[in-house]
Amino acid sequence: RGPEQELALLEIDHEVAARAKQQRVRSRCQAGAEAELLKIAHVEGELAEAVRARARSVTDQTALATFRAEVRDVLDEAEREANAIFITNQAASVMSELGYVVDEPFELIEQHGDGFFARRDDLPDHALQVSVDAMAGVLQTRVIAISQTNADEDARAENATCEDALALVERLGVHGVEFETIFHRAAGELPVPAAPQTAPRKKRRARLKEMELNR
Repeated sequence: RGPEQELALLEIDHEVAARAKQQRVRSRCQAGAEAELLKIAHVEGELAEAVRARARSVTDQTALATFRAEVRDVLDEAEREANAIFITNQAASVMSELGYVVDEPFELIEQHGDGFFARRDDLPDHALQVSVDAMAGVLQTRVIAISQTNADEDARAENATCEDALALVERLGVHGVEFETIFHRAAGELPVPAAPQTAPRKKRRARLKEMELNR
C-alpha cells in the first residue's frame, strides 16, 4: 500500500472512531434523559408534557444538563401546586367548620392561583374569597360583593367576617398548614371588589396526579 492508501485508511479509522464515540455519548445521554423522565412520571400538565417531548433530543452533555434543569423546574412547580391544592382544601375544611357554605374551587383568570368562595346565609350579597398563590405561597382572604351593594353593606360584611378570616389562619395550623406572617387590613380600608372572573380548575400548570395527592 502506498502513502495515499495509508492516509485514506487512517482517515477512515479516525472517522469510524469519532462516530463510535459520538454514538456512545448519545447513548449515555439518552439513558440519562430516560432516568430524568422517571423523576417526573408522577407529574402531569403542559410543562411536564413539553419536557417529556424534548427527551429524545438529548444527545450531548450540554443538552442533558439543560434537560436536568428543566426536570427540576417541573418538580418544583409540581410541589408548589400540590402545596397550593393542599392549603386550598384545608382552608375549605376550616371554613365549613366555621359554618360557611363553600363553593367548588376555581382558577382565578386574572390572577395566579386557585380559590373558592365561602358564603353565609346572613350575608346573601357578599362572600369571603379565599385564594392561594402557588408561586408566592400566599393565602389571601377578602370580602367580595356578589350583587349590587353599597358602602355601608360592604362595611357590615367585612366586620361580620373579620374574626372568621383570622380564625381561618389560626385553625390552618391545626390542619397542618404552616405560616409565618399575616397582613390584616381594617374594614373599610379598601373598597369591596366585585366577584372576580373565575374558571374551572385546569391542569394548566404542573401538578401531581390524583393518586399522589390522595396518598
